[in-house]
Amino acid sequence: MDGNPIDMRRKQSLIYWVSFTIVPCLIIKRLNSKKEPKQKEQTLLKNVCPKVITILAKK
Repeated sequence: MDGNPIDMRRKQSLIYWVSFTIVPCLIIKRLNSKKEPKQKEQTLLKNVCPKVITILAKK
């Protein structure tokens, strides 16, 4: 072994901690950011579509 075994364990535990906490958080953040535009589109449709329908119905 080149390094101190305690230092190696500390590095391994840091790698595992990063991979099991930060990576899932980044994935969840990415998924949530993909959902937001859909919600914006839905609210846009809810707000704009009735107005467009009433304008078209008047013509």
